[in-house]
Amino acid sequence: MMNLQKKIGSLVAILSIVPTISAAPSWFTLLTDTETGEGFNRCGASLVYPDVVMATSECGFFGTYARVGYRDNYDSDHVTRLDYKRSHPSKGQVNGRPMETFPNDIELYKLKKPVRGVEPIKLYEGGMGLDDNNAHPLYFAQAGSKEDVWDPPQKDVPKGDQPDAWSLHKFGFGEHPVSSLKEGSVSLEEFRLCSKHIQDLPGYNPKIDQKLVFCTNASPNSPCDTMAWGSPLYSNETRTGETVLVGMASQGMCDPAGVPYINVRIAHYVNWIKGAICSMTDTQHDVIDCSTVDTNVQYWSRDVEEFGPFTPK
Repeated sequence: MMNLQKKIGSLVAILSIVPTISAAPSWFTLLTDTETGEGFNRCGASLVYPDVVMATSECGFFGTYARVGYRDNYDSDHVTRLDYKRSHPSKGQVNGRPMETFPNDIELYKLKKPVRGVEPIKLYEGGMGLDDNNAHPLYFAQAGSKEDVWDPPQKDVPKGDQPDAWSLHKFGFGEHPVSSLKEGSVSLEEFRLCSKHIQDLPGYNPKIDQKLVFCTNASPNSPCDTMAWGSPLYSNETRTGETVLVGMASQGMCDPAGVPYINVRIAHYVNWIKGAICSMTDTQHDVIDCSTVDTNVQYWSRDVEEFGPFTPK
């Protein structure tokens, strides 16, 4: 009997330190080309200010809808449209395959109107080890697909003969987006192994920078395809217990032979993100105190005519 009590006590102690996944985050946003949430142009995003959402590059275009508090294709708390965007000034591509090799993969989207009644997620500023190798589990939320339109690099195929970055013959046929929010948790992969995996891919050898990104292991429902890029990775293992945005799904493939799961490291960009947000809005909210933020930031956009009246710096 005593041994049984000890075992039960040990089990309770173990369970007490396993983090629980919170309810669907109200700040999770689905960017999609249709008002209902259906359609093939879609990305995950996060409400980071009442009138600004953040995702990865090329997620939003003219006419894109933002479904804040997305639960399924017909159930969201708020639906509005994008006004204009600001991208990191140093975003780029390698070897002509931009979707798999974007560095500085961040884009901010100004909403047509502020979202009321939803608390934006705070940005992780570093210092707590939340994006260190295997130190903490991270939660995710996404509404992508389990099959990617991307063709993985092929073995024994010369670089110039590798598949195109976009596999348009598959687009709309092989990929079927999920119709509701998927959640779970992932662990961080050792960066050295992740980097080696990418460098060993046949046909191209892009480099990834540990200051800019971190890698996660595969997990059921974890974001892995082009329609899930921009999806948030977040944690509430902070000193105050508040939830912070630690990363965004940036690269990767559902095919295990493809690119590992690579995520934007928010803490590296936090000053630029705050500066860009506060330069886009007159709205005030205590998630970011814009009175203390340097808004003289550089940004890039090729969609000035489509999105709005600002002049890129």
